Parts: sequence; C-alpha cells; structure tokens
Amino acid sequence: MKGKRKKTGSTSKSKLQKLDICYLDQTSVHPESYHIARSLLQKQGLKQEEIGTEKFVRAIQKLTPGDITSECGESTKQLILTSLSQLTENDYRDQFARPVFKSSVVCAESLTIGTELEGRVSNVTHFGAFVDVGLERDGLIHVSKMGGQRICLGNRVRVRVDKRDHKGIGLCLLQIM
Repeated sequence: MKGKRKKTGSTSKSKLQKLDICYLDQTSVHPESYHIARSLLQKQGLKQEEIGTEKFVRAIQKLTPGDITSECGESTKQLILTSLSQLTENDYRDQFARPVFKSSVVCAESLTIGTELEGRVSNVTHFGAFVDVGLERDGLIHVSKMGGQRICLGNRVRVRVDKRDHKGIGLCLLQIM
C-alpha cells in the first residue's frame, strides 16, 4: 500500500485523561480496605472527591465504628475512620525530626571517607542496618561497626563514612539520637 502511513498519534483521550484517579490514595487507608471505605462513603452520601476537606472531615468525625456495616475487625473500622478524618494538608512525617542534609553532599560520589552524616534507619538485617542519609542509595552500618549498640527501624543516627565503592556506602555508627 504505497503512500499510506500508519497513524502514530491517538485520536482518543490522552493517557493522562484515561487515568482513574483514586482519591483514597491520598489517605492512609490500606488498599485492601478501599471497598469498605467506599461502601461507608456511599452509605453516608459522601463523595470521594471531597476527601480531606473540612466539610468531609466534620462528617467523618461524627461517625463511629458501628456505622461501618462491612464485616471487618473493630480495629480496621477505627483505622479507616481515623484515616478519613485527616485534612489533606496533614502529613504524618511532620511529627518526626527532619534530617540535616549537607549541601556539599549531593550524590554518593561526593562523599569522602570520614564525612559525618545524619540519617534514619530504613532497614535492619542480621548483618547490619541500612541508613537513609538523603542520597540515591542507603548506606550500610555493618554489625561490626555498631559498637555493641542495638539499632531499631526508624532510629535517627549520626554516622561516619568508612568506605565508598561501587558496591555501596559503608558507615560506622557514632550515635543513636
């Protein structure tokens, strides 16, 4: 078929327009409980688009776990109500101290041996603890570099860079904050 070209553009809605927006994603309701939350909203005459607004929050705050008729545990019902009763501006991370980032450290390659950093423990394993120090990859405090201290997930820590190579960032624990 000479002269005919295959269409490369789409005449239907753009990909962005085709996306289904799930307003429950802006809450801390677990996705496995979305059907329970949707059922509650429908029975209460509330719209998902209004999640996080003052009007919506006031309506949710008047409810009790008994208003949720779906079969689930009392704690799940309470978590759903608590999650839906948060204003959109509410960010649970605000309750935590923010890490101190060094402007001279923008990537792993800019680290030098001996640099002291602050971070948060993001994972604990049998061989050590991974620390988010604000770079593209977490650093590792090997158990031999913990000085006998017990580190827990979420701990804020001060660390020193002991090693940096293609495998990762080796850290030494200085202080649990």
